[in-house]
Amino acid sequence: MRVLNTVTVPGSMAPLFEQAQALVQSYFGDRRFAPERGSITIGDERYILVRAESLSVGFFGFMRSAYPALDDEDQFSVAGTILYDLAHGMGMADAEVFSRKMGVDDPIARLSCGPVHFAHAGWAFVEISAESSPSMDDEFYLVYDHPYSFEAASWLERRDRAPGKVCFMGAGYSAGWCQVSFGVPLVAREILCRAHGDPACRFVMAPPHRIDERIAAYRAAHPDLFADRHA
Repeated sequence: MRVLNTVTVPGSMAPLFEQAQALVQSYFGDRRFAPERGSITIGDERYILVRAESLSVGFFGFMRSAYPALDDEDQFSVAGTILYDLAHGMGMADAEVFSRKMGVDDPIARLSCGPVHFAHAGWAFVEISAESSPSMDDEFYLVYDHPYSFEAASWLERRDRAPGKVCFMGAGYSAGWCQVSFGVPLVAREILCRAHGDPACRFVMAPPHRIDERIAAYRAAHPDLFADRHA
């Protein structure tokens, strides 16, 4: 594994990710803050700053107050689905715009820009497992961690154990970015979460009809990670 400034990747992927770091750094290097116009631009794209906790702990709290008829499990599930779908759409849109503006066409090169962009935008650091095998077909498979996930951190900073795995936006955004990069439908699920007492925030990404199979295979190959743990 190679630890770069903004991502950790298998050694074979390192050269592309090093190029991606330089490309994304140049993109984020052109920042203009203009509070007198209420605008933040990076390159010529408008960005906004959002307090991280409001998109995690705060949103789940809102769901409890807005939908008291739902039980806790349903409130959590509905909130998670909303956050995942929102982030999935954001990831797709950002990948399309970034790839077009920066002239990145190769699928692996597009993928390599995603985690670096993710880190610069403050979502999380990314560690891609050597078990991964990204491809433009049903065999696409990615295993990765999000150290410093803003969603898990929101719960950990409150010293409040989350009711479940909470990194819905991180999962959705990364799946959306990779879906555009490789041209195949993709979903991601968090299988371990630091906010829920696990040692890492770990995700599996695959085509929708293969995600359950891929997660089951990963769990079978790593029984020590899941022994005596919550589902």
